[in-house]
Amino acid sequence: MKRSAIFAVAIPIAVLAGGLGNVHKVGHLGLWKLSILTTEYGHWIALLSLLAAGASGAAIPRRGAASGATALWLLAAVFYALPAARARSLSPGWQKELTAGIGSERSASWFSVWNLWKPEESPPPPRRVVYGGTGAEPLWFDYYAGRGAGPRPWVVMVHEGGWDGGRPGRFPGLTAVLTAEGISVLDTSYRLAPRWPWPAARDDVRAAAAFAKARAGELGLDPLRWAVLGRSAGGQIAESVAVPGGDPTLRALVALYAPADLRFAYQYARPDDLLDSKRLLVQYLGGTPDEKAAAYEAASPIEAVGPHSPPTLLIHGAMDPLTWVEQSRRMKKRMADRAARAVYLEIPWATHAFDYNARGPGGQIVAGAVRQFLNAAFRTSAAEGEGP
Repeated sequence: MKRSAIFAVAIPIAVLAGGLGNVHKVGHLGLWKLSILTTEYGHWIALLSLLAAGASGAAIPRRGAASGATALWLLAAVFYALPAARARSLSPGWQKELTAGIGSERSASWFSVWNLWKPEESPPPPRRVVYGGTGAEPLWFDYYAGRGAGPRPWVVMVHEGGWDGGRPGRFPGLTAVLTAEGISVLDTSYRLAPRWPWPAARDDVRAAAAFAKARAGELGLDPLRWAVLGRSAGGQIAESVAVPGGDPTLRALVALYAPADLRFAYQYARPDDLLDSKRLLVQYLGGTPDEKAAAYEAASPIEAVGPHSPPTLLIHGAMDPLTWVEQSRRMKKRMADRAARAVYLEIPWATHAFDYNARGPGGQIVAGAVRQFLNAAFRTSAAEGEGP
């Protein structure tokens, strides 16, 4: 076989190998980021693979090599189209589950093949609002006004980053979806570990919400209808704010791939895991579980679950290599055992931060589920003053 033919067959093999994260949890930080590309942007790779399959016969002079390359490109196209195909087949069932679990009304379909190819929408320009801190180190949130006249329901969005990093604004697609629904978004900063260990971040998110409620008229917000949403470490912070209850104006919690039990996280963390999770936990909580038992318990929202907890939407990818999917499974079970209302959606192909592309298969599921869930949570008028 000529070198050109070997090369042409090797390329689709390499493309197929690059997508192993679609079906297997990866164990390297670079491969995790690649798995976001191959799952949530894989439909583009599938399209390119189909074009390559059509061109391979003409490009390779020997018939055997040509047919082999064509078959490999077609296999790659099918492989990379799987997340979209699964989103299309599974989303109706998830939508019914959410409708039944929270009592929400059916909304528009969560997933559209056509939307895969459309550019991601941008949210309206934000207004930077300082809610605390000092002049040298202010605490702030980016305020995105929801469409329509106020007062509007609103969401405090808590960013990811392992408690020691990250920043607001890295997931603009969902913000655009929510503001288009008439829901304002407060994408907030908070103090970071290790300089500011637990409970600084939780207290900052509480302070941001209190600041917004006190200035609801100025911001066009309904002080009786708000929710909190967090991803990854931000999900743990959001759960810590919401799960204990006590504020009837806090209507809902959304936690995406969040660690709900930090003692469990420490117990099962491996020294060679992608994020060095034990180090993150120690610097966030000030020590190991043996040294800081009270902090681990207080920072584990799973311990505070009860009937007082607000309606909750948990979403997690089964292929997540950074936050074990068992965290959300256990949180859902605890909520069911303690009579808290919750719906859990487990996305079988999805990795950590899979909703980065709001137009991708997983991103569309998150956008549709969060939109339907929050609309249900906010549907009671402020005058009635009741939860959903």
